[in-house]
Amino acid sequence: MVKRSTLVMVVILALIAGLAYYMQQPDNLIKKAQTANNTPTAEALGSLIPMTDGPVNSLTIQKTAGESVKLTRNSSGWAMSLGGGSPIPADQSVAEQVTSATLYLSLAGKIGAGSANLSAFGLDKPAYTFTVSLANSKTATFKIGNATVAEDGYYVQKEDGTVVILDKNGFDQVLNLLQEPPYMFTLTPTATSEAGTATPTPTSTMTAAPGAATPTGTVTVITELTPTKQP
Repeated sequence: MVKRSTLVMVVILALIAGLAYYMQQPDNLIKKAQTANNTPTAEALGSLIPMTDGPVNSLTIQKTAGESVKLTRNSSGWAMSLGGGSPIPADQSVAEQVTSATLYLSLAGKIGAGSANLSAFGLDKPAYTFTVSLANSKTATFKIGNATVAEDGYYVQKEDGTVVILDKNGFDQVLNLLQEPPYMFTLTPTATSEAGTATPTPTSTMTAAPGAATPTGTVTVITELTPTKQP
């Protein structure tokens, strides 16, 4: 009489043999499932603003508190407006660099649309609002929230409600406009010299368009003179 344990072992071995034979078949479902699970399905997130929509005609970064900087392209180059004031000439190289970089702001992640907990991303009360006007007559506005835990990006809400993660290094150039507005500087030498007399040296004055209310800064360098003996 065959023992029950022996019968169980025979059944198990038969199942194993059958499974091994099935796995060798080219169209078996198990192999297909494994292949599908091992295939990367990473989504190409691209950039915040499609490059095909460019170039940028104007850019505005505004703090929730109200402080803002706007760069606008006109017939004579880039102009800058502070806090909604009258436009004044901007540093052309800085303005061109920042606005061109706007089309290369890359996305590092996507949260999705309709998130019920915007406060987790600092988007219930966003720190900044970022608006871009493009050459194809499109205007896009983005809400900027908290930095990520790793501090390598910012949470951003698009107009359709989608929350994405924006690369920090690229967007810091835009945020830096609030700390260091791209004023245009003109050096104005005014130095004269007389023997034994200390003379003011060249000054650096911020220039602005006619009628614009613009802060003027003067940098004075004091030069130490060696006294001369009088006869």
